[in-house]
Amino acid sequence: LLDQIDILFIPFRNTPFNRSQSDKILLEACVKGIPWVASPMPSFLQWQAGGLIAQSPSEWHTHLDALVTDVNLRANLSQAGKQHAQIREISHLQNIWLETIQAVRRNLNKKIDQNKTGESS
Repeated sequence: LLDQIDILFIPFRNTPFNRSQSDKILLEACVKGIPWVASPMPSFLQWQAGGLIAQSPSEWHTHLDALVTDVNLRANLSQAGKQHAQIREISHLQNIWLETIQAVRRNLNKKIDQNKTGESS
């Protein structure tokens, strides 16, 4: 679906469910270099690259107009989004690897401790 669009719009209503949504859609758009306009949901506010936050109906109009008419703005947001997506993914993968390595070390230490306990009996 994202391959078919030039600008992504995410107009979420301010509901508890929408406020709990992840930023996965922004990540996917930014990986593809698609600039976006989104409602001010917590996870979107934290993203801070690749798009614009619309706080009011007039801002939706202003941002849409700017993205449609300003090629440089689209290109700059596209590039910033791609860079941020790369950094985020690297950071995310780093945390996954760190957690995996720590789990392996804990399991290894348990086995070593069990072997020591078994030898001293």
